[in-house]
Amino acid sequence: MARAVAVIGFGQTKHGRRDDLNYSELIYEAVKTAIEDAAISPGDIEAVIHGTMPSAMEGINAAHLYLSDAMATFGKPLMRVATCGSTGMSVAHSAFYHVASGMFDVVMAVGSEKMFENDPQGTMETVADPWFQRAFISGAPGVFSMQGIQYSHRYNLPEERVREAAARISVNHHDNALDNPYAHIRRKITIEDVLKSRIIAYPTRLMDVCPSSDGAAAVIFASEEKAKKMPKKPAWVKGLAYYGDEHFFGDSDKVEWESAILAAERAYKMAGIQNPRKELDQAV
Repeated sequence: MARAVAVIGFGQTKHGRRDDLNYSELIYEAVKTAIEDAAISPGDIEAVIHGTMPSAMEGINAAHLYLSDAMATFGKPLMRVATCGSTGMSVAHSAFYHVASGMFDVVMAVGSEKMFENDPQGTMETVADPWFQRAFISGAPGVFSMQGIQYSHRYNLPEERVREAAARISVNHHDNALDNPYAHIRRKITIEDVLKSRIIAYPTRLMDVCPSSDGAAAVIFASEEKAKKMPKKPAWVKGLAYYGDEHFFGDSDKVEWESAILAAERAYKMAGIQNPRKELDQAV
């Protein structure tokens, strides 16, 4: 039976073009904040999980080793996790299971990117195989644009209705960023602004997608025994799950994305949630 696990500390940098810091200093900013938030010392952290996107996006191979001093990992277990667009989630999962398994009592998860020092879009446009997918996927915008078109065709929805719904989501996210001092883009926009922004991969437009950004975040997970000794009230991890998917985009139905459905069902079951619409206060 897995042990109860809680989040006892969190740290985040301001995101954007961080030319004011080198990569190690960027990591240090997030790690230092998380350790102070948890009211512990670097010596209390028993293991560290670090994750980034593919190394080519940042120009550093084995970034977890290059950044080890900034993460206070000398003489400690250090693991790098990379699952492309789900890396942030996978880093947190790995840290959670390191504690839940009983191997460690305090584990820190660190996610980071220094994209302005390399060519992330160039990497994403060439990361797919050159024979089948590279010519038309060109990174995440291409994938999700095809998914959106499939969805509208499947349910016979007018393109204008789908576009407006997506624009409303973008406006909502930009509004939330206005209250977030760490956000990269803090700007008030309208639905019309989104609909008039330039096309990235039809029908996805510039204001539908996230920017390339420098930033880092650190989360500290602890066992129940350790968490209850902390001065601040911990946040308990109630449920989490992940499922794999095929590599080739066209090999499965992306309108009803099975891996996402199965992961949600498993996480709900772990947390004891039977009716998510009624039992969840917030979804992000």
